[in-house]
Amino acid sequence: MLKMVGEAACAYPKDFNVHPGLARFMKLRAEMVHKRLADWALGEALAFGSLMVGGVHVRLSGQDSERGAFSHRHYVLHDQKVDKKVHVALNNISAQQVRILALMRYTYFLSGSRL
Repeated sequence: MLKMVGEAACAYPKDFNVHPGLARFMKLRAEMVHKRLADWALGEALAFGSLMVGGVHVRLSGQDSERGAFSHRHYVLHDQKVDKKVHVALNNISAQQVRILALMRYTYFLSGSRL
């Protein structure tokens, strides 16, 4: 199952216009899957993807939930030529999986209010 999730985590449609830097990133991620290696980002994708294949809904929230705080995640790819066209690779692992990786983008807001 991890190979299937890993391959899906670095795949995108052929007609999808990925930023060249992200295309290189995805290629390196695919090479790690092939070599059975994982960095933090791939390990996280394998964990979330395997949960989704098992029927567990996954929701991440925060300002950087789509790309990761250090640009390591890249769960949502944005087409560079078509406005508002996105691809969420982990929503395309298998036909039997939970199809929603919910990513909630909230801007951090700091104030003097009390909890």
